[in-house]
Amino acid sequence: SESLVVCDVAEDLVEKLRKFRFRKETSNAAIIRYFS
Repeated sequence: SESLVVCDVAEDLVEKLRKFRFRKETSNAAIIRYFS
């Protein structure tokens, strides 16, 4: 079956999200990204 692509995500953003997801800090944090 074909994979449905909704949008393209930049590789640097993917890497930032991966690092954010697996970060060791336990404090609150957020990533805010604006898409036009």
